[in-house]
Amino acid sequence: MSLSQLHQAVLFAAERHKGDDTDLGVPYLFHALDVVNNLALAGVIDPTVLTAAALHDVVEHGGVTPNEVGQSFGGEVGALVAELTRTEPEPSTKFHLSKSDLYEVRSKLLLEDIARMSATARRVKLADRLSNLRAALRTKGERKLDRYLLQTRQILALVPAETDPMLWREIDSILAAHSR
Repeated sequence: MSLSQLHQAVLFAAERHKGDDTDLGVPYLFHALDVVNNLALAGVIDPTVLTAAALHDVVEHGGVTPNEVGQSFGGEVGALVAELTRTEPEPSTKFHLSKSDLYEVRSKLLLEDIARMSATARRVKLADRLSNLRAALRTKGERKLDRYLLQTRQILALVPAETDPMLWREIDSILAAHSR
């Protein structure tokens, strides 16, 4: 894996996220790049990890499978992207739940996913959560933000600070600044 593959991954993610915007109103690719940047600022230089970070949402948002990611970028990247892809409730379950109950089910599944992740996937997840948390502070209303902050506290309870002390502390400091 080389940095040129990271460049290819960014182009791949740009194509897969084409036309999608974040809640901030910017192209979704900016979120993927923010996750890569968070990891780079934390000292991550492993091109495999950075490539997986660039591609971490292409399965959920880009209509590709982890196997396709693996075929294009190698098995290790494909496996990391698979770990980072959220487990979703069955469509029949979603249909019968209120929005609030669906959030709770999805939150439970996310926490279960994180509990099973490798340390490397958890590191990418911290960088992802930091990006999402910063955006949430600017886009979510009070009720949704409170739920998101609680979920983030639950994530930090699952992920040891040693996974990435800088990212963990940065998230923790945001939570401390917004404790209610």
